[in-house]
Amino acid sequence: MKKRVLSLLLVMILVIGVFAGCGKKENAPAGNDTNKTADANNDNNDDTNADVEEEVKLLHVYKEKYSDSEGAVVNDNWLNYARMYYEKLKLTKEDAEKYAALAKGLEDYGNEIGGLVEETYNDCKEFAKDDMAQGATLEYGEYFIERYMNVCRADEHVLSAHSTFSSYTGGAHGYGADYPVNFDVETGKRLEFKDVVKDLDAMYKLVEEKVREQYADSLDMFFNFESEDPFADFKSGEYEQAFLIDYDGINVIYNPYDIAAYAAGQQVIKIPFKGNENLFEEKYFTDVPESYVIEISENGDFTIDLDGDGTEETVSLWSEYDMDSYQLNAICFYINNNEYKFENDTTEEYLDSFEGRVFIFKTKEGKVFCYYLGRGCNDYETIAVFEIKKDGISAPKFFYGGLKYPDVIEDGSDNIVWAEGCITDMEHMEFDTRTDIFGTTSVYKTYHLGADGMPETNDEYWAFVSKVSYKVLKSIKVEIIDEAGNKTGERELAAGEEVTPYRTDNESILDMKDKDGNILRVKVTNEWPYEIDGVEMQEIFENIIYAG
Repeated sequence: MKKRVLSLLLVMILVIGVFAGCGKKENAPAGNDTNKTADANNDNNDDTNADVEEEVKLLHVYKEKYSDSEGAVVNDNWLNYARMYYEKLKLTKEDAEKYAALAKGLEDYGNEIGGLVEETYNDCKEFAKDDMAQGATLEYGEYFIERYMNVCRADEHVLSAHSTFSSYTGGAHGYGADYPVNFDVETGKRLEFKDVVKDLDAMYKLVEEKVREQYADSLDMFFNFESEDPFADFKSGEYEQAFLIDYDGINVIYNPYDIAAYAAGQQVIKIPFKGNENLFEEKYFTDVPESYVIEISENGDFTIDLDGDGTEETVSLWSEYDMDSYQLNAICFYINNNEYKFENDTTEEYLDSFEGRVFIFKTKEGKVFCYYLGRGCNDYETIAVFEIKKDGISAPKFFYGGLKYPDVIEDGSDNIVWAEGCITDMEHMEFDTRTDIFGTTSVYKTYHLGADGMPETNDEYWAFVSKVSYKVLKSIKVEIIDEAGNKTGERELAAGEEVTPYRTDNESILDMKDKDGNILRVKVTNEWPYEIDGVEMQEIFENIIYAG
């Protein structure tokens, strides 16, 4: 049993993570795309703009999600005995064309990690079946392997991400760890510690000093800390050094068993670039965004300067769920170990959530905001917005909508790959909401971070997420309009034609496009049954579906 668990653990330790966050040096005009702004500056080389600082371009990313589970009927009850989940990070289509080398690096990395996770999952299934055949009841739950990815830096120089990895393959406890990955955006190369650190000996000396300081109370559980060089195997390259590049330095990470016993947990050492410039390859740290967005785990932490005094505070977040309904009960923040708790049933607005994603925003003015994206019944999504200060957390404000999902991606087989969006640019966030104006579907607007932390938009209309075309069953009269909404003509939309929903005010206006790209406008009654000129939508368009 020990040999099996140990060999599986060694395979899992190879599973590394990917995710990215972002920001920029100057706030772009509200609603503008940061990359376009930077490109415009590049094209204008006259003397009047000679002193204008070019903004750091930001990357726009999403993630693909893969999952599977296996079970069987045991004692007349269904038992789910093994499952897996993992994510791959991808550049959006536009950025994949701009940064082809990085796109290729991400593709190779994602395939490598996916292969390792699926191989381990296959082992999990066999282990679970073997143990059940020997009478095990799986009292600690199903065997599983999971890898979630969080974006921590995403600009034109560095893409850094880490995954929260966890598994259970039998025995007294599972295993959890963080496995970061860092890419040079220009080359698409995965960065090693020696690519980022110029003086390894001096760096490890500093790391050891900080370990002794931060973990002084538990040093008796650390390996070789009193008699030998505890980092010798990392210096020689025998062990790979886990580290994460962020916007002002690196986080050096040691998972359980790396330098200390399992009971000592994980060790994370923050080494700032400022004050340690001689230790770093400067190209990764001298041209970084002044404001940024990072994603953290729903139960995670981060370090950030909350009051501009040059000293970073440690901020942690913990979600409390009801064990029976798995409904969110509370969100707890800890700032330097002081607790600030939001009880979910103490306000008029209730955060219906069975799971959450957490994004942290740092503005160039020094403000820090937290977006808690909650998903609840029927996939309804709500965002709770908190401002984080050194002396406490603001009462939440609520935004009703969620992060727009990229379209479902079909890989050419019978399999469907599901994709989920990420926030990496606070000036360009896409949030969606539900509409029933053309069947039950999603529409979205583009937002930027407002001064109070709430999403703000300049968009007049909601755009449809789906690009599916619908066949017309019964002819109707439509207006022809231009992009600004001005009427340029009218015509009859005939039965047999196909249209694609384009945009709406989500009240009564519905704009569609015909096969030639013309914008066609109709008015829809904003109540059930939804009608155009007294005719129900389902009689006019084929395969219109409404949620019950």
